[in-house]
Amino acid sequence: MSGALGGEYIGDLVINHNGKKFICEVKYRDKSKFPNPFSLFKNKDLVLFKRRTKPKDESGVLIIFTQESFEKFMEK
Repeated sequence: MSGALGGEYIGDLVINHNGKKFICEVKYRDKSKFPNPFSLFKNKDLVLFKRRTKPKDESGVLIIFTQESFEKFMEK
């Protein structure tokens, strides 16, 4: 994805919310394991993990914010 390019493309996804920009790292996996989320936050505000297929008792998407990003996201 675009995050590997760096520069203005530092994240895989940019979310604009209430006039603020949030840089996201997206990890999509079929069956392999996800990397440690703490290792993915360099210059990122949130990380999204998505499974291609999911067990019935699990969510298919997990979104993790840094504390600072979450507080900024919740501001009006």
